[in-house]
Amino acid sequence: VLLIMILRLSNILLVGYTFIDFDTNFLQERREQVAKSDCIMEYIPDAQQRIFFIGQGDDGNRWFRYSSQLLPLQLAYSYGGGTICDADTETPDDSPYYIKITRQELLEYLRENNCGYIFVEQSDRYLEDGFGSMFDDELESCKDGASALYKINGDKFEFIGEVE
Repeated sequence: VLLIMILRLSNILLVGYTFIDFDTNFLQERREQVAKSDCIMEYIPDAQQRIFFIGQGDDGNRWFRYSSQLLPLQLAYSYGGGTICDADTETPDDSPYYIKITRQELLEYLRENNCGYIFVEQSDRYLEDGFGSMFDDELESCKDGASALYKINGDKFEFIGEVE
């Protein structure tokens, strides 16, 4: 009976879904997040600083994983994920993930939440068009899927370094 059960299970379970052998790319996104988190921790010496996370298109999952990986650094809630865009930007009506705010609202949020840094994990045209001029490099460091860290200095965000 045991032999029959083993044979039956071996036909049902694919090898890729077991601990025996899994796809080498299975954990690639997680490895990238760990490497980026380590890079950020090297840039920020003060664990009391809070970080505003921007991951355009995030549904909250990437924010959640970074928030635990970056400890003892803390991420601000960052509107809970989504796509940040200027309040006047036209967006698809059927998506709840567009966060329409003004520059002043963003600055107030950063002050109220004691944010010292901004981690742009993923940028897009909404962020570039609406808020790009607030970043001293106008988000050039975040082109083609790159990530970058910025220090908040009043109403300007100073480039600290690429996050790889």
